[in-house]
Amino acid sequence: MTGIKGGRRLLLCGSLALLLLSLTLLIARFGAEPNQQAAEPRREDFQVLDAIPTGLPPRVEQRLRTSPYEAVWSLARRVPLERHDVWVVPSKSGLCLVRKDSPTAVGVACAAHHYLANHGLFIASLSPSPRHRNATRREILGIAPADARAISLVTPGFPDARPRLVEGTFEYRDAVPAAPQLARIVRGRR
Repeated sequence: MTGIKGGRRLLLCGSLALLLLSLTLLIARFGAEPNQQAAEPRREDFQVLDAIPTGLPPRVEQRLRTSPYEAVWSLARRVPLERHDVWVVPSKSGLCLVRKDSPTAVGVACAAHHYLANHGLFIASLSPSPRHRNATRREILGIAPADARAISLVTPGFPDARPRLVEGTFEYRDAVPAAPQLARIVRGRR
């Protein structure tokens, strides 16, 4: 038999239940949220986020029926690449790259906040080479964090591709018949 009798036991159980409820609410409110917010890319993290949002063109947006990662199409920013229509789009969980390949084809690649800081974001396309029969043309477009000095695109079984970074963006073309699996960022001052 315990030393707590009658109403005191009920009062003690009620107090413990209130304490547990309060702790649960505090953890739910403050536990995960600050870490998630700290991981979000900021304008300082990616140079392309400095651009003024223009949104996606209506025809591109029509092709994208759903929004991966809860991307906000109206906050899209054009990526400054010479020969391509590419936008970076913030989302609830990370960033997305949207590429208009033709009037009817749109490609999308998304990554979570925690991945972006270490790997950047790229979108790759493979197509038949117009010059060589039975050859492939690979094209990779992407963005890298502002503190990236270089980027290495890893495709298993092939030498790493090392595109030139220009203001946090890159374009790369070669004849490798596979898309990269990973991007490695080399950090530091240039």
